[in-house]
Amino acid sequence: MTELTVKLVPRPKRTALGVVHFHTRDEALRAVTTILETEPSAVELFDGVAIEATRHAPGYAPLLATFIQGDPGAVLITEYFGESEEELVHRLDVLEATLRRAGQGYAVVRALQPEHIRNVWNVRSEGWGW
Repeated sequence: MTELTVKLVPRPKRTALGVVHFHTRDEALRAVTTILETEPSAVELFDGVAIEATRHAPGYAPLLATFIQGDPGAVLITEYFGESEEELVHRLDVLEATLRRAGQGYAVVRALQPEHIRNVWNVRSEGWGW
């Protein structure tokens, strides 16, 4: 290699997560296109198998309970970048309204504080065995 072009983007000032709950994995997968309309930074599936595995991992069940409601077949961890908390709250409001209009999902748990966001990603990593 003699040349390399790198396109760097600035690190986001703030991030927030909307953990969208679904009764089944299929419902979650069908909702991805609806969620993409809200222009998230990322959408990641955490299915019922991984959720159940995490419930049985020592020390993780209490953490999981902070953002999982009921017994979902899957959740979509939906991430947004923004300049301020107000902007991120608005983005999560749009996510919820969009899903409500589409009749998709049964709950959206918000994670706006860095420690809550880390908690979601750490639990997700444990569930997938990473």
